[in-house]
Amino acid sequence: MTKLHVHPTADRPIRRALDMARQGDVLDLHPGVYPEAISTYEGPIPPDLTIRAYRSGDVTLAPVGTDRVVMLENDSASGLRLIGLKLDASRCAIDAVKLANYGPGRCADRVSLTDCEIWGAPRQGILAAGSYHRFTRLKISQCGTTWLDHGIYLTGDHCIVSEVDAARNSGCGIKVWDGTPRRTTRRNLVRYCRAIDNAQNPDGYSAGLLLGGDENRIYRCVSRGARIGVQVYSEAVDCSVIDTEVRGNTLHPRNLQIPTTVWIMPGAVGTRIVGTEGA
Repeated sequence: MTKLHVHPTADRPIRRALDMARQGDVLDLHPGVYPEAISTYEGPIPPDLTIRAYRSGDVTLAPVGTDRVVMLENDSASGLRLIGLKLDASRCAIDAVKLANYGPGRCADRVSLTDCEIWGAPRQGILAAGSYHRFTRLKISQCGTTWLDHGIYLTGDHCIVSEVDAARNSGCGIKVWDGTPRRTTRRNLVRYCRAIDNAQNPDGYSAGLLLGGDENRIYRCVSRGARIGVQVYSEAVDCSVIDTEVRGNTLHPRNLQIPTTVWIMPGAVGTRIVGTEGA
């Protein structure tokens, strides 16, 4: 393992470090603002790489004119770890982070984001396909412009979303659902998360937390200030909401029949609601 020290300069220092890095290396980003993206479109990213804020310094990635701050669509980037970074997507065109699954060889798995802040994306804060991702102790806020844009939009499998604060996003705080016949969204766990004051767009029926797919779980979370606390989508199979607080959500003015606590849509099969306050 080699540690590469990176300083904020005008000549794409992160990309130059990525070109030198090898599997398992660490990129230590020194404090400052880096106006560039981390993207497999711009060159290779070796597997099992760590990119972190050096000594917990204030490190912001704030690219201008790119689609995203982080874009991974190649299996060589599997195992990437981002630690302690701030991702400013306010001058990007689409999302803050996209982990794509475009088929064999074009999917990064086992990606983790830890102790990061994400804000300002025009669409999704994190849009994640693939398997075995870990999102831990994140703050995701003010992402999206429509009710279809979310703090985290997870369509993969066997992922863990833990201790995430998702606040003031246009759509859901955290959405776990594929929405295609492939049914790739399965066995994900959302735990110890807080979805506060989401569903900022007045259209749609956005929930603080939304589950679809197969055997996905919400455990000991809080959802307040949305239209619906937790929404279990109509195609969900064997999903669970356990020990979750769903108080303080408001009726949607267009449909007063929809509950503000937990809404299990017709067609959902095998849903378990256990120990959920307000439901």
